[in-house]
Amino acid sequence: APEPLQQSSANPLIDPSKLYALYFDGASKGNPGESGAGIVLYDAEGDADKEVWSGYQYLGRRTNNEAEYIALLTGMQCAQYLGVQKLSVKGDSDLVVKQQIGEYCCRKDSLRPLYAQCVETGKQFVSFDISHVKRGDNKRADELANIAVATKRSDLGTADIFKTPSASQENDRPMSTSHKDDNQEMQVEAEDTNVEEMEVVAAESAKPLPINEDELCTALSSQCISSEGSPTSSSDEGEDWMSQLPFIVQYELIRSGKNNEIPASKFGADLKEIHKSYKGQPSLAPELIAYIYEQTEAWKEHSAPYVDILRAACNNGITADESNSCLISFHAMLDRDGLHLLPPEPLGLQTRRIHRQFGSHRFLEVRCDPECSLSDIKKHLCSKLYLGGRTYGLLYSKPSDKKQVYRLFAESGTGIARGDELTAHEVAALCIPKELNSDLSLSKYMKRMKLCFTVTTPTLTLTPDMLECIDDIVSPTGNVMTDGCGLVSRDALDAIYSRYIVNREAREALLGGSSSPVPVELRCKHSSFMWRLGGLKGEMILDDRLGPGIKVQYRPSQLKYDVPLTSDKAAIDASSSAYDFLHTIEIKAWDMPPPPAHLSRDIVQILEERGVPKEYFVSLARKEITQLKALRSDEELLLKRYKARKYLRDSKELFDDDMLWRMLTAGVPLNEPVMQRKVNDFISEELQSFREKSRFLVEKSRHLRMFPDVTGLLEPEEAFIAIGDDQSVQYEIERHSTHLVAMRLPSYFKGDLRKLKIVSKSELLQRCPKNSVFFNGITVGLILSTKGDRSQAEMMSGGDFDGDAAWCCWDDDIVSHVSECVAADTSLCDPPVDYFKQRPIKWSEPHWSDSIVDFTWHHKYDNKWLSKLCTALNKLRDIPRYGFDKTNEVATKAFLQVDNPFTKQWTDNDERKYGGLPEPHWNVSSNDGYAKKTYRSVKALGELFDLLEEASTKQQQEIEDEMNIHIQRKIFRAEEKNPAEVNRIREEMKNRLIDFNKTMRKKIGSSERNDEV
Repeated sequence: APEPLQQSSANPLIDPSKLYALYFDGASKGNPGESGAGIVLYDAEGDADKEVWSGYQYLGRRTNNEAEYIALLTGMQCAQYLGVQKLSVKGDSDLVVKQQIGEYCCRKDSLRPLYAQCVETGKQFVSFDISHVKRGDNKRADELANIAVATKRSDLGTADIFKTPSASQENDRPMSTSHKDDNQEMQVEAEDTNVEEMEVVAAESAKPLPINEDELCTALSSQCISSEGSPTSSSDEGEDWMSQLPFIVQYELIRSGKNNEIPASKFGADLKEIHKSYKGQPSLAPELIAYIYEQTEAWKEHSAPYVDILRAACNNGITADESNSCLISFHAMLDRDGLHLLPPEPLGLQTRRIHRQFGSHRFLEVRCDPECSLSDIKKHLCSKLYLGGRTYGLLYSKPSDKKQVYRLFAESGTGIARGDELTAHEVAALCIPKELNSDLSLSKYMKRMKLCFTVTTPTLTLTPDMLECIDDIVSPTGNVMTDGCGLVSRDALDAIYSRYIVNREAREALLGGSSSPVPVELRCKHSSFMWRLGGLKGEMILDDRLGPGIKVQYRPSQLKYDVPLTSDKAAIDASSSAYDFLHTIEIKAWDMPPPPAHLSRDIVQILEERGVPKEYFVSLARKEITQLKALRSDEELLLKRYKARKYLRDSKELFDDDMLWRMLTAGVPLNEPVMQRKVNDFISEELQSFREKSRFLVEKSRHLRMFPDVTGLLEPEEAFIAIGDDQSVQYEIERHSTHLVAMRLPSYFKGDLRKLKIVSKSELLQRCPKNSVFFNGITVGLILSTKGDRSQAEMMSGGDFDGDAAWCCWDDDIVSHVSECVAADTSLCDPPVDYFKQRPIKWSEPHWSDSIVDFTWHHKYDNKWLSKLCTALNKLRDIPRYGFDKTNEVATKAFLQVDNPFTKQWTDNDERKYGGLPEPHWNVSSNDGYAKKTYRSVKALGELFDLLEEASTKQQQEIEDEMNIHIQRKIFRAEEKNPAEVNRIREEMKNRLIDFNKTMRKKIGSSERNDEV
C-alpha cells in the first residue's frame, strides 16, 4: 500500500472549508488477476457532478478485495495531499465499507495492513465518513479502474494538480518503475516526489509472483476469465504449444494458476515434455492433468477424481473435451468478487439430454452466491465470457429462491471444430425449433428448455410409424382426465428396456466399470416410466390391449413444444445428428416398488382436520421412541433402521454416516465406546427429525405415482392400487381393505385428501374380462377413474398424470376416521396475469441474455410470497378460533402462487391480518420473520412435539449418565493402580475450583458496585 502523503501547498481547486466526496472502485479480472484502482473526487457542496480530480492506478495481480482497499487508501491519501480536510467516501464494495465502519471484522491476513492504514488515514481528516453506494452510482470510478487494467498504466493526476508528466509522456512511461528516468524532461518538485513514490510503492506491493521464468508461467499470465472484450493471446512463438493443449488442461492450469500453487522453475518444462511425448494421442489430457495434481501443493493429497474416467475413455479413443462426449462437466461460482472456477466433475450413468447432443464439455454451469446482485450477474453473464480460449454465451438458467444456476454454452474456441461453432441462441433454436414454436413466451421457453437439461438415459429411436397421437379423455365439462399420460405396447416396453440396459452397460464400460453381455431382447419388469421424447414429457404406462408390435401412443396433453416428429409443419433428415436427439425415447425414471411411507406435518394437520384423533399420532410417536431405545441393544434392528433412513433421498446429509455404516457391516460390538457414540448420535438425529418433521412410519402406506384408468371400468370414487413385488401385502389390500385415502404433496386444501373405494383385480375381471387385461400388467401405481367432471388427481391440489405421486394409506386406524369432504374446485380460481407469460421470447442476440437473467432474478424474489402464504396457512390450521373460510382463502392464494410465481398473492392486507399471527410452539425453530409471540398448541403437532422433546431430553441424560459411568470406571481402575496420584489430582481440582469461585465473586462484586448488573 502507498505510504502516507504530506499535504501539498495551497491548491486553487481545493477549498479546505468545503466537504468533498471521494468515489473509489477496484477491478480484478480473474480474482486474483490483472487489477486496477479508480478514484474520483467531487465537490459535495457545489456542482456534485463536476469532477475536481480523478485518477487510476494499475495494481498488477490482486484479488478484487485487495484492489478495492488499495483504491480506497490511494484515494484518501491523494485527497489529503490535495488539501482536502472534510471528506465523504463512497464505494460499492460492501465488504470494505462495512469493515471500515466496524460492522464486519477484518480477518484476512492480506487485507489487515490495508484496513489499518485506511482507518488511520481517515482519522487525519477534520471530518470523515464512509458509506456504501450502488454500482450504478459508481460508474466513473469503475470506468477508471478498468482503464488501468486495460492499459496497464497509472495516472494519478493532471499537470494542474500534481505537476506530473503530460498525458503523452505518461503513456510512454512503463507501468511502474523502481527509479525515476534521469532524462525526464519535466522535473518533479520535492513535494510531488511523494506522489511518484506512492505510485511506485503501490505497484511494488501489488506486483504478482514471478511468472516469466518459463513458458508455462508466461502463458498463464495471458490466460484470463473475462466478460469484456476478447481473450488475449501471446505472440511468442515459443508458447504455441500452450494453445494446443486440450481445453480441460488449460482449464485446470487456469484454476490452479490462480491459486499461486504452481512452482515456476521446473513445472513448465516438465509439462512441455509430457505434451511433446503424448502429442496427438487421446491420453495426453489425463497424463497432463495427473501431473498438474501431483505438482500442485494444495492438491497433492487428492488425485483428480476424473482422471481414471478420462483414461478409460481414452482406451476407447474418446477425448473428454471434443465432439459430443459426455464425461465431465465444468462449474464455476459467481460471487461479489467475481467468477471462481471449480473442479470439473465426472458424470455418472445418466446424462443430460442436451449434453449428449452437443457434448457436456461445452457447458459451463455457474452457481451464483445468494449475495450476488442483479448487476453482478448481468456484468459477468450477459456479455460474452472468455475462458481458456473459448467464447461462452448464456443459454439457460435454473430459477431458484436460493442459489441460482446459469448454464453457459461454448460457442467457439479450443477443441471446437469450425463446423460445430454455434451461438447460444442458435442452440436454443435447434433444441426448440424456432419455426415450429415461434409463439413461445419467455416463461414457457424457460420451462421447455428445462426439459432439454433433464438427466435421462437414451433408449429406442423411433420412426414415424411407431409413434401415434391419440386423443385425451375429456369430461363432459371439458376437463382433461388423462393429462400427461400415454400408452406403450408390451413389445415397445421390452424394446425400450433392452436399449436402456445396453446403453447403461456401454456407459459403465466407458467410465471404467465392468460390463457383462446383454441379451438381445429382455423382458421388462416395469410397467411404467417417466420419459422425454422431443417436446413430449410425462408418464407412459403399459397397455397389453395394444397387441404385438412397437406401438407408442402419446396424447396432446403431453406435447410441450413441437419437433418435426410430432409436427406436420416440417420434416427432418433421418441421417442428421439432430434426428436422434429429437426422436429418441429417453428414460428419466422407471417405476420402482416403494418402501412404507412416512407422515409429514402437512399430512398430520390435514388428517386431524378430517377427523383422525390425535391419540393415533401419539401412539405412533410412542412406538417410534420405544424402537429407538431398542437400537442400542439390537444390532439387526439398527441395521434395518439405518438402511431405511439411507433410502430416503432428503435425509442423506443427516444420516449418511459412513463410519457407522462401516462399523455395522464389519460387526463391531454395540458396547464398543466409539460405536456407542455413533449409535447415540443416530438416535438423537432420528428424534430431531421426528420433532421437526413428524416423520412417523405408517406400514400400510406408500408413495405411488398416479395413472388414469384408460378402460373406463372404475367409477368416479374408485381406485386400483398395485404396490410391486410384495404379493402378501397386495393380497392383504385386496382381501381386507375396502377404502384408502390419498393426497398429493404439498396440499393446501382440506379436501385435497381423497377417500376412495379399492377395487380388486377379480372385481374388474367380472366387470369386463377384455379390458381388465390392462390392470393385470400394472406392477406399481395408483389407477384413478376417468369418469366424472374432474379427475381425482386434479382434485389433489391440481395434480395430473405426468409423474405426480400421492401418499396412499389403507390403514383402517386412519381411513375409518376420515370424514367425507368436497374437494376444492381450483378450476374456479382465476389465475392472475403472469407478466412473463405475456412476454414473447426474443430470439435476437442483444436481448437474449438479459431476458434469461431477468426471468430468473424475478423468480428468486417472487417465490418468497409462497413461503409467507404457507407459513400463514400452517398457523391458521393450528389456531382453533380461525374457521374454514379464512384457511381456504389463504390456501387458494398459496395454490395460485405456485402456478403464477411472478404475480404477488401476499397483499398488504394479508400482512396486517396474518403477518403478526402468533407462532405455535411446535414451530418455534422456524424463522419466518413475522411471528411476534408464541402460544402452546393443543393440536396433534403440539402434543407430538412435547412428547419428542421429553424423549430427546431423556436420551441426552442417558448419554451423559453412560459417560459418567464410563469415567467412574476409569477412575476406579486408576485408584487400584496408583491411589496416591488420583488423590493428588482430586486435591488439585478442588483447589482450582475454589480459586475460580473466588475470582468470580470478586468480579460480580465489582460489577455491582459499578452498576453494571
